[in-house]
Amino acid sequence: MCFGNPYSDYEQKYTFFTRNRTNYSIDAFYMPLVSYTGLIDSLSIATLLAQAEKSLEEINSPDDMKKKILGITAELLQNVFHHCPCQTEKTTLFFIEKTEERFIITTSNLILENKTLSLTKQIENINACTTKQLTSHYRDLLKNGTLQGENAGLGLIDIRRKSGNAILFKFASADNTYALLTVNVLI
Repeated sequence: MCFGNPYSDYEQKYTFFTRNRTNYSIDAFYMPLVSYTGLIDSLSIATLLAQAEKSLEEINSPDDMKKKILGITAELLQNVFHHCPCQTEKTTLFFIEKTEERFIITTSNLILENKTLSLTKQIENINACTTKQLTSHYRDLLKNGTLQGENAGLGLIDIRRKSGNAILFKFASADNTYALLTVNVLI
């Protein structure tokens, strides 16, 4: 059975989200570009990417930055779509924000509690890699389909490579079966 609504209202959702922003300083200038709560499927991914592109055009983001943000957004949303075992209208969040110094892309969704340890290890291993190691791992995965001794996904490696920053993440226990995973990518 799917975990119910881990949030009672929008304010609680946003409070949870902002608490996870403590891993980095919050700039004085802040502009939400896209926010979404609901099911992530192929239609919502296309819609959210179109909204993100429109928002980035409205603030005159350079083309290379738009491409990077849209690529990372697509990877994050695909991860939710393919790896979230239990989606409801109220258990998946997505945000793109602009601060004075950076863009922040955030997803928050339920995952199986028993997957948290392996996902933590995957992300920590990817975050520990140098740019050269990431490129090598990425090519190995494309060429061979797996990494030797590792189970890191191509999407996570691509997110780390494109952003140039560590993937920030946090788990919050939802119940005995599910954990709420929040991922922040800074660009």
